[in-house]
Amino acid sequence: SLCGVPLLTSAVGVSSVLHNRTLFVVVVIQAMSSGEEPPLLPTPSTFSDGLAPTRIVVACTFDPLGLQGPLHVWLHSLTGLRCEISWVGYGMVLDAVADASSAWGSNDGGLNVLLLRWCDMRRANYSALEDAAALLLEALRASIARRGAPTLVLLPPPAADGDGGEAATALTAELRAIGGACVVVDSGELRGALGSLRRFHSPFLDQVAHSPYSPEACSVFAASISREVARWRAPRKKVYCLDCDNTLWGGAVGELGPHGVALSDAFLAVQRRFVERQRRGALLCLVSRNVEEDVRAVLRERRDELLLRDEHVVAIRAAPDMRKSSGLAEIYPRSTRDHPRCPSSSLPSRYLQGPLAGAFSELSCRSAAVLDLAATLCLDTAAFTFVDDSPLECADVAARAAPRGVAVVHVPREPEAIAAYLDACWALDEPPPATSTGGPAAPTAEDLARTALYRQLDERKSFVSSAAAASSMDAFAASFNLRVDIGFLDEEGAERGA
Repeated sequence: SLCGVPLLTSAVGVSSVLHNRTLFVVVVIQAMSSGEEPPLLPTPSTFSDGLAPTRIVVACTFDPLGLQGPLHVWLHSLTGLRCEISWVGYGMVLDAVADASSAWGSNDGGLNVLLLRWCDMRRANYSALEDAAALLLEALRASIARRGAPTLVLLPPPAADGDGGEAATALTAELRAIGGACVVVDSGELRGALGSLRRFHSPFLDQVAHSPYSPEACSVFAASISREVARWRAPRKKVYCLDCDNTLWGGAVGELGPHGVALSDAFLAVQRRFVERQRRGALLCLVSRNVEEDVRAVLRERRDELLLRDEHVVAIRAAPDMRKSSGLAEIYPRSTRDHPRCPSSSLPSRYLQGPLAGAFSELSCRSAAVLDLAATLCLDTAAFTFVDDSPLECADVAARAAPRGVAVVHVPREPEAIAAYLDACWALDEPPPATSTGGPAAPTAEDLARTALYRQLDERKSFVSSAAAASSMDAFAASFNLRVDIGFLDEEGAERGA
């Protein structure tokens, strides 16, 4: 997703689309000519209109002419991010990085991007690759320390494997050691983003213009840059609303029961991903069309097999158990474990009127559950991400909640494809690390306690709501679960009794 919008999900997706160039051109032309976004999707600019334009300064150790067009399309036409792009002149990388008054050095509140090939450093007038690279690394350290703003370094794959040898490997390690605001995307990651695109190098353009990459490869590099810009500028996601069936486990628990759902490695990998985010302070909520008791039965009876357990979950929003409602036992007998996933149109009309109408409406509306969680937890909707395998549920949340900032992640139905998709999904990107080592910060005591604190908040609000909805004073008093013991006064209680 781009800033929470499921349009094109990653450089991986773009590289595969680029194989069918006609399809890619049609998609772009249709989007740009009509001036409208696809149906049920919010406009990407929803998340950037209130932000000041981002200034981006791009420097390349090769001629960047082939990159300029794709980067403009990605940033302006696809993501909707408001950006002002400046380019460092060809052959001026070292001078621009070292000069504090240059466009690179004075870009205090923006993002600097460097596309670096170590083999290009040999073209400079230095006796060895190590000499030119050492000067560049020193200038980068000084620039990052002076600016304090993010710097993105991409290492495009060379024309031949092993180009640069051990010297390039050692220099890459030194580049990673800079840490801080320096984010490094190495050649291995970019080669993976290129997918099955084999002819990414253009020997002819490299020889005549020192522009070594094909248009398709430049489009993938532009996508990687745009993804990092979106990662930096998009609102930070704090709450993940997760579907259960075919997302956290395989199969429908309402039909198979808690011991019938599958907990394969693919689904456990999904659980591991979100549990790790919960450990770093994110909040996890379960939003399911199942009856809540069925969801809790899986968490309780399969606890030893699960990685995502009850203590990791802040709140559960599930369908009401219609089988317990008056007049519905004949339609949904508990003994057959029939689940109320049937369309409401199959029910007699008398059940779609009166007090049950709202319950059936809620049964098919996950966007209401997400917005209710935002109100209950007192958090901005822009901090929420909805994850589901159902196209219907994702379309509902995209239409009703995404315009308020909720990100939508539509996971594939094939379990083996889920992990790769989540890796490529922009909506799940976390902000760049702020630690000096470049890695994720260690969780604090507040991070570890956040789930328990918000769970208490949800329980308090649920109690207040149920008490307010009590039909009588007796029902209100019963909601307190107050127990009164009456007995004789003893010596210890005599003084208090007096």
